[in-house]
Amino acid sequence: MFAIANPEVVTSAVLEKVARLTSALGAELDLFHCADGSFVTQPERLGSIEVEQEIGKSIERRRQQLEHLAQSLRRSGVQVHANVHWGNPPYEA
Repeated sequence: MFAIANPEVVTSAVLEKVARLTSALGAELDLFHCADGSFVTQPERLGSIEVEQEIGKSIERRRQQLEHLAQSLRRSGVQVHANVHWGNPPYEA
């Protein structure tokens, strides 16, 4: 498992290192990101439809980012799964 705090800032050098380590171990790789809910979980907004929609959009955006990273790893022959979970605080996910 490779936990990614922010999929937007993962460098190609990091991905290359992860691919080499995964290949050397003959393992599959799980990319994981916890989408942090702090930006939408203000008390006055909890339970609203808009919050649920924002959460869904955030998860989908992060899933697409992870999938983009996963595709580049797959091109190097690594079996990769991309997982995004919602959590606040993120360390509990």
